[in-house]
Amino acid sequence: MIVLLIAKSVGDCINPSSYLYEIILHLKGLPFLDANLEPWMRNLTIGEFADAKPQVVTLREVEKVARIVDVLRKQHAQWFPNCR
Repeated sequence: MIVLLIAKSVGDCINPSSYLYEIILHLKGLPFLDANLEPWMRNLTIGEFADAKPQVVTLREVEKVARIVDVLRKQHAQWFPNCR
């Protein structure tokens, strides 16, 4: 526990302006929600999020590559597939 406290303190002294976890996420290329909202997000309500239902695209277990490429090109959102 003392080692972690010392390592965190040294890290904060070296780079006090940024948060360690945000730096790790940035280095790994992982997306994260910024604390500052975009202007268009400020007036949204929970009901508007609940009403927005994205289009569901399903693929068969055996699918042609051309169909997969076509589906991926047409999708504008960056969603991850749900695999079973």
